[in-house]
Amino acid sequence: MKKATLILLLVACLAATGCTAVQRGAAVGAGAGALTGGIWAAHGGVLTSAQGAAVGLGAGGLGGALVGDIWNVVDEDEEYAARYRNLQQEYDAQKNLLQSEKGRTRGLQSDVSDLERQLKEQQAKSQAGTRDLSVRIAEYTIASRVLFKPGSAELSKEGKKSLDELAGTLKKDYPDQAINVEGHTDNQPIKSTAYKWKDNWELGTARALSVLRYLVHQHNFTPGKFSATTYGEHHPVAPNATKDGQEKNRR
Repeated sequence: MKKATLILLLVACLAATGCTAVQRGAAVGAGAGALTGGIWAAHGGVLTSAQGAAVGLGAGGLGGALVGDIWNVVDEDEEYAARYRNLQQEYDAQKNLLQSEKGRTRGLQSDVSDLERQLKEQQAKSQAGTRDLSVRIAEYTIASRVLFKPGSAELSKEGKKSLDELAGTLKKDYPDQAINVEGHTDNQPIKSTAYKWKDNWELGTARALSVLRYLVHQHNFTPGKFSATTYGEHHPVAPNATKDGQEKNRR
């Protein structure tokens, strides 16, 4: 009887290898049941050891199968949990990558906006420079000796003729250009008693206004586009140490 019980236990142990969780549980339960049933029968005297082992085998196998089934469910839950954790980690990684790309996109958009702003500023400066260049191109210089007698702010015939020619050029080439008439003198103090100029600024102002009025009144320029400025002796284009330089500065 003891040999039969040991054989059943050995069969149960062998069956427990290489099987599913349910089969392993049933095999282990059957072996344990057979061993327990055999011992119980031997000592109880109601059943033989073989009969006790058979009864134990059946009961143990059923119980072991239930335990194995529980093991199987636990194993599946752990597998699902591991797969969920892996998916969650992948999701978090993709989400972080998306956020990073959004931040990079915002940075690129900011860079583009800065470049557009800089381009507009450069275009504005370029246009302003072009306007300044056109003003410089439109500068005309007429010597005071052509326009006025010494110490006078009254236009001479020769001066009026020169302004008539200039008016035609301005209307043709610069019809919408604002025009400023500048009066310049040399650095010699006012000596003539025929005119009561306080200084060279006042003389330069009177001469600039004479030119302005002639162009506006005689050639119908728009008054709002004209202005007059005097620099007196303070913007020379040549040294005042020589007569030739003084003559160039009177303009």
